[in-house]
Amino acid sequence: VRGADGTSKNLYVRVFDWLVESINATINAASTYHIDLLDIFGFESFEQLCINYTNEALQQKFCQDVFKSVMDEYKSEGLPLDSIKFPDNQVVLATIQSRSGLLALLNEECLRPGGSDASFASKFTSAYVKKDSPVKRDRKEDIKFVVCHYAEEVCYDATGWCDKNKDALLADMVKILESSSSEVVALMFK
Repeated sequence: VRGADGTSKNLYVRVFDWLVESINATINAASTYHIDLLDIFGFESFEQLCINYTNEALQQKFCQDVFKSVMDEYKSEGLPLDSIKFPDNQVVLATIQSRSGLLALLNEECLRPGGSDASFASKFTSAYVKKDSPVKRDRKEDIKFVVCHYAEEVCYDATGWCDKNKDALLADMVKILESSSSEVVALMFK
């Protein structure tokens, strides 16, 4: 059935989010506690890249908020301050999120007729494997590449990435789900 994968994945995500929000609402009504969940599908996968990308962004935000802002505050107040050295992972973030970065190249490959995982991996490594780059080629397979994240190097296998990235939720499916006889499903798609 056309669009079934995108619909089922989207329904799963919405049920999962609804469940966490419902539990948090119940817990928060009685206290200040809440739960957070992280759903990990696998390692070296597209999902793992998304998790590592989020961690990169959180690390950058932490460095901005803690180190850079404190240094700026000290300087503005005229306080002597030895330069604090800390790793800046902006290059890794740009490699993933820029207009010509990993995610943009993957989206472009998914829109191209006949686009493939191997073609995506080849284009990405051709564009980013350079001196002082956070990206390296995997020496064994062309469909794999290494990204040097702030925490460690991770070898990703791009097999299946195009399929995972192009599971769109079709507009007619949203209309059907909005009118579902299940109140919970209908609520999630309003």
